[in-house]
Amino acid sequence: MALEANPVTVPDRDGRPLEALLRRSRLGPRATHGTLTLGFQVDETFVVRGTWVTLELPWRDNRIRVSCIPAGTYTLRPHTSGAVNQWNDGHCLAVEGCEPERTLIRVHSANEADDLLGCIAVGVRRVGDCIELSRQANLELLELVGDETVELTIMDPD
Repeated sequence: MALEANPVTVPDRDGRPLEALLRRSRLGPRATHGTLTLGFQVDETFVVRGTWVTLELPWRDNRIRVSCIPAGTYTLRPHTSGAVNQWNDGHCLAVEGCEPERTLIRVHSANEADDLLGCIAVGVRRVGDCIELSRQANLELLELVGDETVELTIMDPD
């Protein structure tokens, strides 16, 4: 008996806005681990365009340059920074809505929490408290976002 493939039809975005969900899985003493999913809503279904592992600083009471940002809803906006990603002409995503307590929060490439000053790093896979192939993941994310503004929801572990 031969098995037939059931093709899956991926719906077109048809102007639907992109949304991002960062679901933190571990708030550790040296790093915060999570997964970032980017996609869009079609009726009751969330259509996933990409998923990456994330790395942030540990939770340290939202202190500037030493803590991850609080769980909540933010806006991701394409940005060019002179401080991050020189290999990529400084292209990253700005995380807006942290103000006034926190500014200059970005989503960019990094491999270790020590490489971050409160920002969010994306990678392809996690190895211990580090992530790998971060540049690749960052480029994938930037390509999918393009010049759009994206709502980001960050959720802490249950």
